[in-house]
Amino acid sequence: MKVLELNNVSKSFPFGHGRRIEVLTKVSLTVPAAGTVAISGSSGSGKTTLLNVIGGLVQPTDGEVSWRGKSIYADGRAGLTRWRSEAVGFIFQAYHLMPELSARENILLPAAFRRRDAAALAAELIEQVGLRERADHRPAELSGGEQQRAAIARALINDPALILADEPTGNLDPANSEAVLALLLDLARKKNKAVVLVTHDAAIAQRMDLRYRLVGGKLETNL
Repeated sequence: MKVLELNNVSKSFPFGHGRRIEVLTKVSLTVPAAGTVAISGSSGSGKTTLLNVIGGLVQPTDGEVSWRGKSIYADGRAGLTRWRSEAVGFIFQAYHLMPELSARENILLPAAFRRRDAAALAAELIEQVGLRERADHRPAELSGGEQQRAAIARALINDPALILADEPTGNLDPANSEAVLALLLDLARKKNKAVVLVTHDAAIAQRMDLRYRLVGGKLETNL
């Protein structure tokens, strides 16, 4: 069963003097429920743009993005914001934790005003990502691997169906990279999440169920 579908999606940006540069060209992609998808490609190939289109952060110039058969833009800006907060969890290479908040507070942030059980959910996720002894430390007091563990927990706090990860191990050493990737995939599979992961690392891509590569703005199957 599919949860998200891109149909002939293109995206271009202004490039001075009335010109435009096309980053994505007629990209079609189906994301299955509880499946993992890798999108690889060289630097500047449009991987992050594609991930942002999937997550509703960037609107395509042409084509359609559908969630369970319905355009993610069908209910206007308010509907898009609601869908993004309820259905999608984001994990970034640079963590994007609030520096003045503890790991626990960062994890709670997306759910603090949405769920009465947010504190209990955060406590459960803190255990699952192995941060029990570090939960009340601020990001500056955490290692890169610990910060990314907190970011994974934050992405899962609202129980989204889809996790979007942009080079989630890109800032980590090999040991922490392996630990964080294993944790992310294990939690996603246990909780039946769909994962779309952008990576430049072929070894990481090989661990996903489906593999694609962006070349010249077009998406190719990468077996």
